[in-house]
Amino acid sequence: MHYTIHTMTKHQRIVLLLSLTLVFFLATPTLILYSQGYRIDWKAKRITQVGAFYLKITPSRVNVFVDGKLEDTTSLISDISVVENLIPQRYAIQVSKDGYHPWKKTLEIHPKHITSAKNILLIPSEIKTRTLASRVQKFWIAPHGREAILQKMNSEGEWKLTKWDLEKHSEYKVFEPKTRKENLWNLQWSPSGDAILLEINAGETIHRSITQFNSKTSYDLEFLGRQGDEIRFLPGTKDTILFIQHLPTSSILMEANYTTKSAVPVGLGNVVTFALEDNEILWLDTKGFIWRKKMGFNSSSSALNTQPFPVHSETKYEILLLNKRVFLKENEKVFQLNDGTKNFQETSSSALYVSLSPDEKKIAFSDGSEIWISYLENQNEQPQRKKGEKVFLTRVSQPIENVSWLDSHHLLFSVGDTIKVAEIDDRDTINIVDVLQMPKPQFFWQPENKIFYILSEGKFSVSEKLIR
Repeated sequence: MHYTIHTMTKHQRIVLLLSLTLVFFLATPTLILYSQGYRIDWKAKRITQVGAFYLKITPSRVNVFVDGKLEDTTSLISDISVVENLIPQRYAIQVSKDGYHPWKKTLEIHPKHITSAKNILLIPSEIKTRTLASRVQKFWIAPHGREAILQKMNSEGEWKLTKWDLEKHSEYKVFEPKTRKENLWNLQWSPSGDAILLEINAGETIHRSITQFNSKTSYDLEFLGRQGDEIRFLPGTKDTILFIQHLPTSSILMEANYTTKSAVPVGLGNVVTFALEDNEILWLDTKGFIWRKKMGFNSSSSALNTQPFPVHSETKYEILLLNKRVFLKENEKVFQLNDGTKNFQETSSSALYVSLSPDEKKIAFSDGSEIWISYLENQNEQPQRKKGEKVFLTRVSQPIENVSWLDSHHLLFSVGDTIKVAEIDDRDTINIVDVLQMPKPQFFWQPENKIFYILSEGKFSVSEKLIR
C-alpha cells in the first residue's frame, strides 16, 4: 500500500501560523478575565465581575433555589451552600425541604463580593404536642429547666401547687391553701431551683413562706413584718434573702436568714428598688441615683449616673441588668445608662416585654403591637449593625405576647391563638412562620431540648423538637 504525503506550501504555513497566533491573542485575555471572575452581563451589555451566595442552613439535606432554578442540595454532614459565578443583580432565593416551611428572601449580588445568610432556620410545618397535666391555671419553670411548679384547680374551684419533674414526668403536692379566701399572689424560684418563695393573699394580709425541696421544710416569713417588700433570694447562699423594709421616714435594704428568723440592715437607705448581679448589688435611691457595691458590710459604694433620674411616688421602677449594662424601667418606659455620659437615655417609650438574646448582644422590645431589636454591640456579619442601632422587626393588629428568644437570631412570640417564629434578618421580607395553633397559649422555650412547654385551656403540654 502506498501513502501520499502532502506538504504545506510556505504560504499555507504562514496563514496557519498567523491564524493560531490571532486565536492565542484573542483567547488569552478572555481566559484571564474569566479566571479573575469577569463575565458578560448580557442584560446590561457590559463586562462585570461576579459574586456568590454563602448560606448556612439548619436542618441538613435542603434544596437551594436561585431564581427558581435548583442550584444546590446540602449534605448530611455539611450545612453550607455556596452558589458561585453570579452576575451582580438581585436574586430570589428559596431554601426548602419536604415537611418544613420554606425560607425565602431576595438578596443582591455585588461584584467580587460574597452575600451571606448564615442563620437560615427551617421550621417543621407540623409540630405535635403531648398533654402532661390537666386543670392547670399557671406554671413556673425552674431556673435549671428540669422542674416546674403547676397551679392546678379541681372541679370545685379549689387550687393547689404541685412540683412536676419534666424529665421523669412525676409530680407531688407542695402547697394547698387552708381556705378558699387564699389566693396565690406571687411565686418565685430560688436561683438554684431548690426552693420557692410563696406570697399568698388572704384578704387584707399577705402570708409569705419559703419551701425548701431538699429538706421538704417550709419556713414562715412573718418575722419580716408587714412592711417587707421586694423579697429576693440571695444567689450563692442556702438560706438568705434580701428585702426592702419600709419605715415611716425611709426604706432600708435588709438581709435575713429565714431559717434562724434573723434580719440585719445591709446599710443601704432610701432604697426604691434593687437588683442583684453576681456578688454585687445595685439599687435606686429616692434622689434618683443608682448605686453599686459588693455584698458585705465593709465594701464601698459608687453612683453610676451623674445626673439624678426623676423618681416619682406611686410609680413602679425596676433595674434590669443585661450584658453588664444597666437599664431602668419606669412603668413601661425603658432607659439605658449611657457608658459615656453616665446618664440615662430613653430606649423604649413602651415596653411590655424586654428580652436579652442568648449571645447577650441584642435586646428585643415589644409594646404589645410592635417588636424592635436594639443592638448592644457591633455586628460584623451580614446584615451589619452598629452598637446602639434599633431595628424595627414587625407590627401586628392583635396583641403580641410571650416575646422571647428561640436562639440569638430568631424570636418567639404569640399573636392570638398562634405561636410564631421570626428571624431578625430584615433584608427584604422577614420570614415569620406559624409554629403552633392553640387557644391563647402561654409557653416556655427550653433551648437545651429544643422543645416548648405550653399552657392552653388548662392543659399543660410539651411539644416535639422544633429544631431537628
